[in-house]
Amino acid sequence: MSSTKDKGQIIFSVSYLEWAANLVFSLQDKVKVIAPFELKEAVKVRIKRINELYKDDI
Repeated sequence: MSSTKDKGQIIFSVSYLEWAANLVFSLQDKVKVIAPFELKEAVKVRIKRINELYKDDI
């Protein structure tokens, strides 16, 4: 079990941003994208789509 002290960064390079978005999304609430902006926006779009799908269930 990790605590807030265990926070860190993962820095990597990819040639296909969609792959990185898939990875981040699969990690759910365990990660937060800081950069690049394009990846952060791609993840936010997915979150908005999921939210729209379940808005009546919340």
